[in-house]
Amino acid sequence: ESDLSDPNQWRYTWYYDSITKNKGNAWTWTADGDWRVDYGVLEKIRFGVRYDRHDAKSRSGNQQANCESVAGCDTSLASNSDRYETTPGNFFSGEANYPSQWLTGDYRYLLANVAASRAMYGFSGAPAFDPANYFDIRENTYAGYVMGDFDLQTGIGGFDGQAGVRVIRAESDLGYNTLQEDWEASELTTSRTDALPSAVIRYKPRPDVIARLAYGKTIGRPGFAQLNPAMVLNPATSTGATFGYAASGNPDLDPVEAQTLDLSLEWYFSKSSSIFGTLFWRDVDGFITNVNRGIQVSDRTPELNGNYVLTTPENAGKGKLNGAELGFQWFPDRLPDVLKGFGVQANYTWIDSESRDPVYGNPDDTTEVTGTRNSRVAGVSDWAYSVTLAYERYGVSSRLSWVDRGKFLSGYNYCCSMPSETYSSGEASMDLQLAYDINPNFTVTFDATNLTNEIYRTYYGDSRLFNQDSQLYSRTFALGLRYRL
Repeated sequence: ESDLSDPNQWRYTWYYDSITKNKGNAWTWTADGDWRVDYGVLEKIRFGVRYDRHDAKSRSGNQQANCESVAGCDTSLASNSDRYETTPGNFFSGEANYPSQWLTGDYRYLLANVAASRAMYGFSGAPAFDPANYFDIRENTYAGYVMGDFDLQTGIGGFDGQAGVRVIRAESDLGYNTLQEDWEASELTTSRTDALPSAVIRYKPRPDVIARLAYGKTIGRPGFAQLNPAMVLNPATSTGATFGYAASGNPDLDPVEAQTLDLSLEWYFSKSSSIFGTLFWRDVDGFITNVNRGIQVSDRTPELNGNYVLTTPENAGKGKLNGAELGFQWFPDRLPDVLKGFGVQANYTWIDSESRDPVYGNPDDTTEVTGTRNSRVAGVSDWAYSVTLAYERYGVSSRLSWVDRGKFLSGYNYCCSMPSETYSSGEASMDLQLAYDINPNFTVTFDATNLTNEIYRTYYGDSRLFNQDSQLYSRTFALGLRYRL
């Protein structure tokens, strides 16, 4: 109804300026060995040690202002024509019900005139580092393992496999800032030791059939930024908003622990063709999920004090990831010579997921957990499948694949009047991989992604009523050359 490329319809409002410096390094040393023992069914003992040291440091800051609130700031675009440009046409490949062009800030001008842009909004220099946006962490991890290989031949078939345990100790020192009368340097030291057993038993009732039973315990450690307890505040900026947004890490986060069990059966009905089926169970304790709750801040500056929705990571209760996978690989032997080398690969996975998340329901103490609720595990679809057309012959290796997955919980929303749960409607992609061996040393590769130009959609609760966004990812094409000695 209005011309979005007309500068007279626009005005300058908010200016956002941020600075971030991150630094990290890692040092790793490993030693592994094996000892052939040939003692009964025990054939070999494997052992090893590993040391990892990780250091990470991060600090950042930002400044922002509304032109309408700054003396001397000219909100008119028409009088500042060098600061904006018109977007390219054919937005969203012509598939969106929006005007195809509008005005946007000219990034070339902004980068070339940083001082002038800041001065327009009343800033005299770069933003200062925010003491809340700081952490300095060092983590040392020591690990050792021992594992035995066994083999037993019986009248009903052969059994072989591995069993052992890995012991891991992690020690971390986290430096951060806390607000007392002023910002003060603080430090938190933690340590943890875990024993992670694992075992795999393989049974071969005949040469072309293999059954596997595997058990293991695993852990997944939180990221460094998730551990930083300092709180970052972003006060309300829109007109009429009654709360801002805050974020902090959680130094009390525990690693995610999982007990895993897999049972699979494989039938190799020809030299390069097979069918398989797998049942899997995952009992997970401590899924890390972002929790939102209301807080009131009163110990900062007048500009920062007020009501906020705080987002912080928390360990959920026990959950599960159980399911089944079916698949096959078929490279036909009885084909005309011109078609030999073609094959098909396909698999389908079904997953039943559940997480017991904490609920904060006490209006007088929003840090108090008042209960739990069962919910889906974020990022996990109920089903997924892939189909691949392959060719392997004459130095050519190629894969044309289609991958698809169902809808999944993508996160939570605590703004406005939309439902709190946000979902993705699913994701699909057709990709191509080609490789050709010019000779034993040189290989030419070509890769393409999203050939069918798929659109990905997210929504709040009900896909028919509350669209969140639609994303059209670019097709990509890559040409490469590999050399090996």
